[in-house]
Amino acid sequence: RLDGDRCNTENSCLQVVPRSREPPVLYTAKADRNAGFTDLTVPVSEGLALELMITASGDVLPFNERGIHSHFPDRSRLRLR
Repeated sequence: RLDGDRCNTENSCLQVVPRSREPPVLYTAKADRNAGFTDLTVPVSEGLALELMITASGDVLPFNERGIHSHFPDRSRLRLR
């Protein structure tokens, strides 16, 4: 069922770093466990930037596991992600 909710910063839209799947090799660093779901993060290389993927219900966003991607916890109270 498509409920029409947009996925945005309130209900934890996906965040991606375009072109981050390409070399160099990525390394992990410690992260604040209270800010997300894990205690690891991947520092973003110079020249690359995090982009928020604001999407509508039913949108498709293809990417693979090699690219840097994440999202914060859903902080909305009345909306579905």
